[in-house]
Amino acid sequence: KWTETVALFEPLDQISGLFEIYFKFSSADRKFCPLVALSSDINALPISMKKALIDASDAQRKWVESLIKKGQKNRKVRADIS
Repeated sequence: KWTETVALFEPLDQISGLFEIYFKFSSADRKFCPLVALSSDINALPISMKKALIDASDAQRKWVESLIKKGQKNRKVRADIS
């Protein structure tokens, strides 16, 4: 997993890395994020693929949330903004 590769970095650096990946998806020949591309057609996907897409999206959201909480605990991310 990519998240394990960057786990040694500070939370904000990990989030920056995620945004860097999204930027790469949006530039050059790609021009899209695979999760977003599949999400737009989620109703047309087989049930197993829907579940995998939802699971991947949930895992990514939970990972980012955990990084924000770690950053807030370490006072690297403001806690007074929701």
